[in-house]
Amino acid sequence: MAHRMLCQSRKVAAIKPNLTFFDRVKMLGRKGKTLEERIKQFPEVSYRSTAIGYETLTGNPHSRQANVGSATHSTRHTVLSVGGTPIPKGSHCHEYLALDSLGGVHEHLNKELTTPHSRLETQQIINTDELIGFSPAKFLFPNVLLLPSFWFWLFRVLTGLTALVIYIFIIFGGSIAAIFIGGGVEYFFKYYLDFYSDEAYLVFFGLTPIYYAFFKLLQLSGLSHFFDPPFMTGSALRRDLGVLRSLDKNGHTKDIPFEELEARTTTMWDGGNRAMCKLYLSHKYSKEGLVYGAPHKQAWYVGLLWEFFQHFMDVSRPLPDVPELEPYRHLDPTTREWDKQHNRPPRLWRDMDHRDYMALVRESVDSAAEYPYLKPELAKKQKWQPAGDGKHWYQLG
Repeated sequence: MAHRMLCQSRKVAAIKPNLTFFDRVKMLGRKGKTLEERIKQFPEVSYRSTAIGYETLTGNPHSRQANVGSATHSTRHTVLSVGGTPIPKGSHCHEYLALDSLGGVHEHLNKELTTPHSRLETQQIINTDELIGFSPAKFLFPNVLLLPSFWFWLFRVLTGLTALVIYIFIIFGGSIAAIFIGGGVEYFFKYYLDFYSDEAYLVFFGLTPIYYAFFKLLQLSGLSHFFDPPFMTGSALRRDLGVLRSLDKNGHTKDIPFEELEARTTTMWDGGNRAMCKLYLSHKYSKEGLVYGAPHKQAWYVGLLWEFFQHFMDVSRPLPDVPELEPYRHLDPTTREWDKQHNRPPRLWRDMDHRDYMALVRESVDSAAEYPYLKPELAKKQKWQPAGDGKHWYQLG
């Protein structure tokens, strides 16, 4: 019975990290830790008997049991109605670098590791880690609406964009007037000053750059995080537990067995009447689900993403060899042993020239785009070939 309760979708009692008003005041303006510093304090991954691949790794039976609930998923029906297509498990395309087709992960890897956060932001991230899990045992799904200080960041961006648009309009309009009306440079300055003679224009447009600078100062000083929640809500895959874990605003966590998730590729529409391919993860027996993916990606991206998640969750295999997971590889027992046996350099991606990395990415994209994700059994028949004939580090394991 205990094992059964572990495996079913469930809620865990709320945990609220202690961060009082006076604690926040003490932290204002103080530098926090970098990600590299925090990684040194991360615990080593310890696999539970519910983890995917546990029985293969240890020779012992796992303790997962099927959830036999009968509830349907309303969102799942919506996905089906718009043409959601099931994605089978167990394909063998390992071109995970294609997921970073723009190279942003590699380009900013060292910067993200060494840039210090404010003390408040660091504490909030630590609290989130303690509730939802530490890397590399977790793969956190980003959610822009649940980021700390979301409204602060949105307002800061909008004020900056407004300043840019308004000033370009004023300068362009004044220049055109100076040229065609014949007033010359003097007319241009008169046009500019007349525009700001109205107090409304002065307040909302003329002072916008000052607003933007003010918000930037708040961010640099750490004040922007003063009203952050004690932790970030969201969802994460837990490699060590074999579950999809969700964390709500009250500190409750809910676990869904990964093996009970169905994957579908579905089409969603953005505000510009453009189709976006997304991966939809649907729990078979409850009203839970998750839609994930980057905007404006082709259909192959969703299939590769699903394979990446399956690889990540299998503790009998090393972590997928991609830049974002490299700093944590030594903390995962299976991965650490594999790296030792294959003499994998610990800083393979971090020390690689970005142009060389992008060459690998382009090869990976070309190969991934040709893989038949919906019918993996056709790969051999179609004589599908991996990038570089399968000799790259990122394809091993």
